[in-house]
Amino acid sequence: MSFPEVLSNLQSRPAMFLRKVTYDSVASCIQGFDMGTGFEFLKGFKDWLRLRATHGHNMSWSVLVLHVAFPESKTPWQNLGSPESEQHAIATLFQCLRDFCSEK
Repeated sequence: MSFPEVLSNLQSRPAMFLRKVTYDSVASCIQGFDMGTGFEFLKGFKDWLRLRATHGHNMSWSVLVLHVAFPESKTPWQNLGSPESEQHAIATLFQCLRDFCSEK
C-alpha cells in the first residue's frame, strides 16, 4: 500500500488506526508515517504551509495547519475544545496534505 493510500485510509477510517481521534493524534500518526519514509514524504511541507498561514511561521507543521484552519486566531490550538473544531482541523490537515502532494 502506498503512502497516499495509507493517508486516504487514515482519513476515511481514523478509528481503525487511532484509539482516540483528535487533531493531535492524527497529526502524530502522520508524523510517524513521515518518519517511516525517512522524513521524505513531508519534506517541504512546513515551507509550503508558511505561505498559507497567517501567523506562526516559526512553528511546527502541525501548528501551521492550525493557523490555516483558524486564520483569525493567533493561538489556534485553543480552538480545539469542541468535536466540531477538532473535525475542522483534521479536515484542514488532510486538505493541506492533498494540496501539497498535488503540487509536489
